Amino acid sequence: MVKAGLDDASITKLKSLAVTSAFGNVFCQPFKDEKGKLLAWHIELS
Repeated sequence: MVKAGLDDASITKLKSLAVTSAFGNVFCQPFKDEKGKLLAWHIELS
């Protein structure tokens, strides 16, 4: 899972693409383990 997680730059690009694709609300939140390592992203588009 860790290797599949997008970095901050990729999430920023995804958010930008979502907004230009007519999504009005874009929510992204990282899920991290107890040591702070990124595991996945929670992404909501509406």
